[in-house]
Amino acid sequence: MKEIILSLKYDKSIPVEAEAITPDNFSNKTKEEIEELDLYLGNKVVKLRDIFDVSVDGDKTAKIDETRIIIKGNAYRIKRIGEGMTGGEIVVEGSVDMRCGAMMQGGRITVKGNADSWTGQEMAGGEIIIEGDAEDYVGSAYRGALSGMSGGKITIKGNVGLYLGEKMSGGEIIVEGDADMLAGMEMSGGKITIKGDAIMPGGEMTGGEVIVMGDVIDRLPTFKYVGKETKENAILEKYAGDLSVRRAKGSLYIKPAARP
Repeated sequence: MKEIILSLKYDKSIPVEAEAITPDNFSNKTKEEIEELDLYLGNKVVKLRDIFDVSVDGDKTAKIDETRIIIKGNAYRIKRIGEGMTGGEIVVEGSVDMRCGAMMQGGRITVKGNADSWTGQEMAGGEIIIEGDAEDYVGSAYRGALSGMSGGKITIKGNVGLYLGEKMSGGEIIVEGDADMLAGMEMSGGKITIKGDAIMPGGEMTGGEVIVMGDVIDRLPTFKYVGKETKENAILEKYAGDLSVRRAKGSLYIKPAARP
């Protein structure tokens, strides 16, 4: 087992691009080699040691799945933590900036605070847990990409912003709070469960499931009521759609009181 502690010492407002922070990159490196990894501060290349103090405990080299990274401090200006990781674990004791866990394939990321936009962007596997709120485009496709999240699991224990799971094709997203407009926009597969309220969920979806346990605000009229089913231990109304898209086979589940 190998544990790397990164203690944040950067406190400026310019964001830091830190896609180098993954168990894949750290597992076979010494403390000195980790400190020399490149990060990007605005248009400048800096070393990881310029942003973090580094300490390493455990084996000099370890398997990726036996590597754990702990980030101490509020990393709300540190982007792309865990991008593309295939295994291991990252724990962030504060908040994170954009694209945390983007394109990850395995492993686990836990964020004790809040997360900015595009958390889990296009992820294919692994698990992300956000203990606070998350901003827009969680589990979605980045600008110009054809597909968002295709596998893995994201749990948001607070509220989430716009376009949750946009173009999602697989995997699972659970939101324990509320979701802003158009959760599941253009999704073709996978499952989104929102335990709070949601605004206009499922726009242009062609497959997959969106389940809203709270109130649905401004339900789109292009969904057809097909009956009742039991989901998440509750009897919910099922709607098929979005019928504004040809051959759409998506399913939207809402509580009966939300039906106009």
